[in-house]
Amino acid sequence: MPHSFILTGEIIAGSPWQEYFSGFVFPYNFYGPEEYRVWLEEAGLTPQRVELVSKDMVHQGQAGLEGIIRTTWLPYTERLPARLRDEFV
Repeated sequence: MPHSFILTGEIIAGSPWQEYFSGFVFPYNFYGPEEYRVWLEEAGLTPQRVELVSKDMVHQGQAGLEGIIRTTWLPYTERLPARLRDEFV
């Protein structure tokens, strides 16, 4: 699991966020080439090459990172009252 999600897990377990994340299960998974290869073969395809290409995410400063969190971390932010979302981000 990506490092950012491990840190987020620590944050949501603490005050004042824990009350909003009781029973929270992250709804997405991150798969590697091994899983994709199996799925391709099960679909009747013959993979020629399956690889994970690592890429660092670069944001346009703090505002850019906050924008990514607001638009892609909806499983987290939607659990919060609207008045607390900016503080969480």
